[in-house]
Amino acid sequence: MGKVLSRLDILLHANTANYRRDIKQASGVLRGDEFNSVAEQAPVLLDLFAKELDKTRGALRKLAADGALTSDVIYNAISSVTDVLDEKMSKVTVTLTQAVGVFKDQYAIL
Repeated sequence: MGKVLSRLDILLHANTANYRRDIKQASGVLRGDEFNSVAEQAPVLLDLFAKELDKTRGALRKLAADGALTSDVIYNAISSVTDVLDEKMSKVTVTLTQAVGVFKDQYAIL
């Protein structure tokens, strides 16, 4: 999962610390402030969740409020795109800062 999120970070030019922290703080269910943070910082994740649940992106806020965005949904949605991410990453030039971020993620260096 860390490898997939690292690739998403690079492709999205996202602030890794913020949206990853919010996903981790979700305590098994993504809702409220954590949902809002992910929606603002990594909206492509909402598209993945919507696809996984066969819902529209707009319906996700209600699902989040109802507790339907569970860790299983998040994991399945992110895991389902590994092939797509591999393909996209083969076309991306990674900066030194991004490479260091990936290294830190892979080896859990804080």
